[in-house]
Amino acid sequence: MRVISGEAKGRRLKAPTGDRIRPTADRVKETLFDILEERVRNARVLDLFAGTGSLGIEALSRGARSVLFVDAAGEAVRLISDNLERTEMGSRAEVWKSKALSAIARLKKLGYQFAIVLLDPPYGYACGQIETLLRRICLADILSRRGLIVIEHDKRTELPDRFGSMERLDQRRFGDTMVSFYGDTV
Repeated sequence: MRVISGEAKGRRLKAPTGDRIRPTADRVKETLFDILEERVRNARVLDLFAGTGSLGIEALSRGARSVLFVDAAGEAVRLISDNLERTEMGSRAEVWKSKALSAIARLKKLGYQFAIVLLDPPYGYACGQIETLLRRICLADILSRRGLIVIEHDKRTELPDRFGSMERLDQRRFGDTMVSFYGDTV
């Protein structure tokens, strides 16, 4: 597992032990950020279910202004912190140990807004749980105007084409992995 491009290109990231944390494959990450390239520069990014921090660190390496990493697992928070130190990206990052829905509620209270929200929930997450996350993100008003929600999920998880004012703009398949892109149509 490594940083694909940008200022930390080629740096190795610390990988998890066991199978509790599933990092995004490098080829998925490379394609994802090739698609997001223009949107990432100077963006404020939220990385929910951050795991190793690989996605958020890639965003920082490619020029994101800042990334907030959120994960409920203590092991993940330690991995993220270690990987931020390895890549020297910690000055533009914040790491929270929190469940996703609690973090969303806290972000709303604090008035945070993000241009990109990266969601990589465990593959056991049901479609309904993901839809709940999407609705909460929209209701909390933490996605900036013309913001984008990117969800990595199992290919068997069928997500809706739209919910509220959000519409699926694109979807890519990589073996058993799907990446869905949602944007506001208003």
